[in-house]
Amino acid sequence: MPPCVQRLRASTSPFHTPTPPPVFTGIIEEVGTVTAVEPLGSEQAGKRLTIEAEMAPTLDIDQSVSINGACQTVVAVTPDASTFAVDTI
Repeated sequence: MPPCVQRLRASTSPFHTPTPPPVFTGIIEEVGTVTAVEPLGSEQAGKRLTIEAEMAPTLDIDQSVSINGACQTVVAVTPDASTFAVDTI
């Protein structure tokens, strides 16, 4: 049984509020570098961010990556340059 379940069951006092287990915040695999920012048509259309990262060759188009906590979809991968791109609005 996980420790958090054991801890919750161990408390029988009606006045005791058990502490919830920590929230999962994600796994940081790598910190990349933004190498280009290009407009997607008009200013309201958003930007394409090109990011250099060692993990780029392992990514596929339509795969999700988290950038500063925001989920983004990979729209291009350049394995030889170790870059990938996402579109943001």
